[in-house]
Amino acid sequence: MKVCVLGTGQMALAILKLLEFNLKEVSIYGRCSKQLKQLAVYSKNNKYFDYKFNINIFTNNLDNFKKTRYNIIFYCLPVNCLEEKYYGENVIYTCKGIKDEYLFNKTDNYGLLYGPSYASEIINNELTCLTFSSKNEYLNNSIKQLFNNHPYCKIYYTKNIKEIEYYGIYKNIISLFCGILDSLHFGKNTVSYFIIFILKSININFDNLIQPAGIGDIFLTCSSVKSRNYQFGQQLILNDKINTNILSEGYNSIQNIKDNHVIDNLKYFINNINNYTFEEKKIYILNILKN
Repeated sequence: MKVCVLGTGQMALAILKLLEFNLKEVSIYGRCSKQLKQLAVYSKNNKYFDYKFNINIFTNNLDNFKKTRYNIIFYCLPVNCLEEKYYGENVIYTCKGIKDEYLFNKTDNYGLLYGPSYASEIINNELTCLTFSSKNEYLNNSIKQLFNNHPYCKIYYTKNIKEIEYYGIYKNIISLFCGILDSLHFGKNTVSYFIIFILKSININFDNLIQPAGIGDIFLTCSSVKSRNYQFGQQLILNDKINTNILSEGYNSIQNIKDNHVIDNLKYFINNINNYTFEEKKIYILNILKN
C-alpha cells in the first residue's frame, strides 16, 4: 500500500508515529525545506518533537504532489490550505474546520480521522482513541489494515460522516469560547450550559455523540489550556483583539459558517470585541444564552 502524509506539523508527525507500527515506508509532502531534509536524512523533525521515526521516509515539496501516485493520502494541513488537488476518494482528512464549504458538500467517498488526540501524547505512546468515518469501504478496510493490533491506538468506526465533521468543526468553536468564558470569570455551570447550547444549535441527530470524535474530543479541547482554540479565546479577552500568531480553526470556522444564527451572533461578538467593556462582554454572552 502506497501511503503519503500531507504536512510536516504536529498532527502529520503524530499520524506518522501511528503508521510506523504497521507500515515500512511513507512519503511526506511539505513546504519547509529544512523540515523535509531533517525527516529525509534523520527521520525526525526537531521543530516539534525530538523523536526518531522507525519508518522509511521519502520527502517532497507540496508543489509536486499528485494524488494518483498513492492508495491512501492523509491530509494533515490546515483547512485554509485546502484546494482542488487535495480533494478525492482516497483522501483521509485530520483537519477540523470549514473553509468555504463543508467537506461533505465538496467531495465524496473521503474519510475523516478525528478524535481526542494531542500529538505530543501520541508521540509519547499515550493510549489514544480515534474515530474513523467514511462511506468508502476501501478506506475503511485500509484503516483497519494500517491500524491493525496497534498497541496504543483504538479506532472506532462510523459511516455518519456528516455528523462527525460537524463535531470536529464545532468542538473548536466551543473550545475557543471556553477560553473566553473562563477569562470573563463565568462559573462552570454557565460554561457547561454554553457547550450544550452550541451543540443544540447544530441540525443533527447526535447518533454518534458517544464517539472519540464526539464527547471525547469535546472534553479534551474544552478542558485543557493546551488547546490552541482555548488560548485564542483567552487572548481575545486579555488583549481585546485577534491574536494572529495563534492558529485557531475555531475562529476560522466561525467566520465561514453560514447556516447557524447562533454562530452569527458569536461572530459579531468576536469581530467587535474591542467595542465592549468587560461587563458588557459578559452581558452580551448571557443575552445569547437566554434568548
